[in-house]
Amino acid sequence: MSGPKVVRIVTREEVEALCRQAIGGAEAAAEELRRMHERMGTWNDKAASDIHSSLEQLRILLRAGQYLEVQKQAPLSSTFMRSEAERLSREALTAAEILQKRRRHLIESAKSVILVLERQGIAVSGELRAVMSLAVAASSDDIQALRKIVSEGMKSARSEATGSAGTSEKGRELALRLQDPSNGVSLEEWLNDNRVPSAAEKRLDAALASVEVFCSPEEVRDFRKRTEAILKAPAASIDPQVDSLVLEASNAAQRARKNALAASRLRELSSELRALGTSSALQFADDLLEAVQDGQVERYEQALERGQSVIRDELAAIAADARRRAVLAGLASLGYEVREGMVAAWVRDGRVIVRKVGTVDYGVELGAPQDASRLQVRLVGSDAPQMPRSSSRDRDQEVAWCSDFSQLKEMLKKSGSEMTVQRALEPGAELVKTVHFDVARGAEVDQQFGEKGQRRSST
Repeated sequence: MSGPKVVRIVTREEVEALCRQAIGGAEAAAEELRRMHERMGTWNDKAASDIHSSLEQLRILLRAGQYLEVQKQAPLSSTFMRSEAERLSREALTAAEILQKRRRHLIESAKSVILVLERQGIAVSGELRAVMSLAVAASSDDIQALRKIVSEGMKSARSEATGSAGTSEKGRELALRLQDPSNGVSLEEWLNDNRVPSAAEKRLDAALASVEVFCSPEEVRDFRKRTEAILKAPAASIDPQVDSLVLEASNAAQRARKNALAASRLRELSSELRALGTSSALQFADDLLEAVQDGQVERYEQALERGQSVIRDELAAIAADARRRAVLAGLASLGYEVREGMVAAWVRDGRVIVRKVGTVDYGVELGAPQDASRLQVRLVGSDAPQMPRSSSRDRDQEVAWCSDFSQLKEMLKKSGSEMTVQRALEPGAELVKTVHFDVARGAEVDQQFGEKGQRRSST
């Protein structure tokens, strides 16, 4: 059938662009996983090799033209690496919470020992007093060293219980431990504090752990200072302050995590844009990274929306250009005159007419919307033919175009593109459209395609 047709074309170039975008997303997910490994201190040769192998496999598939496999495997790789990053994040949060519990208990232990020593009139060493400040940011190794200092302080205390009203419950408990070791709890066991923490203590540990994992170093330092001040305060005033600190720390962590997720998404969009390779995409990819690097949180939401819009627009532009060029290149190979600037004219006017060399009274009209999502192709005849037109002559030309159309479809398929006919009429089912041919069109062949439809090299 070679009456008027509506066709859809999917080119190799646009499928490659989609694959490059998908691989760009996987590369961004890999970078986020690397960043999380480094933050956790687990980045090593094996992790680097696993990530490199995963990405290289996608690139190999792309070079081999295995486009469907790329489109299937790239999202799976991205999902896996994002889930791994999230797993590491959860592990970091758990580890930070355990560490925070140990810090808090070390501070409480040092505070109790200092109270006992002061009640007994024993001089408190500068090292022991420093424990309360050093513990708020102590690592696991630091805690072991600080615990020894607290143990030494406990051993220096007098054996008699102090039991005075001013001594805290923990202080009286400690004094009893010091007075009678036969009660079954050693100094080391008391320091380890295997008791179940209170609900308030759990909330405090969880909130401060979230701050350490998700917030900026400045925010972490601020909350550590406030924690130290609260834990040094008298027991009666601690709970209200803890509730306030927990609320602020939780809000800060939630805000930081939200911003981190947005920044991660911006880096992913930037990677996808860079993979597309167009000048507009590359420029906006740089803009997105600049917003992230400068910490311009207020721009994140708007940048995300704009980035997604740019990707859609660039993919549509790549696809439309590739479809027009594929059809014109194919027709040029079949002997149709494809002139310089014809692609631009097609975009500008929404239609273009090509004629076969030696055929002056008939041509093929190509019409498409801006995105060339669908193409209308039909035979057209001149309004001023050199030889009289008739229905019989029109039909003969439609039959000839039928053969050319079949060849065009086959050529596109061999080049990795696909043309699907969505609607078509039989030859003669509709009158051949009459149009005005531009007789001053010039004889030059489009230099982008060459005389036989192949793109010429610039060298």
